[in-house]
Amino acid sequence: MQAAPLVARALAAVLDALALAILVVVVSLVLSVLAGMAGAGERELEAIGPTVLLAGMIGYFAVLEAGPRSTLGKQRMGLAVVDRAGAPVGRHRAFARATARAVLLVALPNLARGWVPVEAALLWVILVVGMVVVLKPPRTLYDCLTGCVVIKSSQRTA
Repeated sequence: MQAAPLVARALAAVLDALALAILVVVVSLVLSVLAGMAGAGERELEAIGPTVLLAGMIGYFAVLEAGPRSTLGKQRMGLAVVDRAGAPVGRHRAFARATARAVLLVALPNLARGWVPVEAALLWVILVVGMVVVLKPPRTLYDCLTGCVVIKSSQRTA
């Protein structure tokens, strides 16, 4: 079991962010139109985007990492998510990992709004980026919390 190279993980993350952005924009637009037609107020309409983002992140990562063990970006880069023993992560662990990722990438930055930007950036680097660089094999905080490892896979999509 060979750990995924950092560059491959970073490129996979960019591809996943693009796929997720498309999903979130399309679903948010459809829901906003439907909610507007149903007479939703401004407050309800403002809640659609963040709600779809959180639900979309959790759903996208949980479903794809539980099933084929890879998101679209990871598949393209030839990576897979496994547990520490190299076995598939399964539904529960994939859901926990996806939820932890959403908390770290969406909830924490929103909680940090009142902080000095330098402190928020430092927290971000320590919690997420710094761990990938320091730990062997490279793992994010949500990998550590859920007992997951991203590895090079024998399957790669073109």
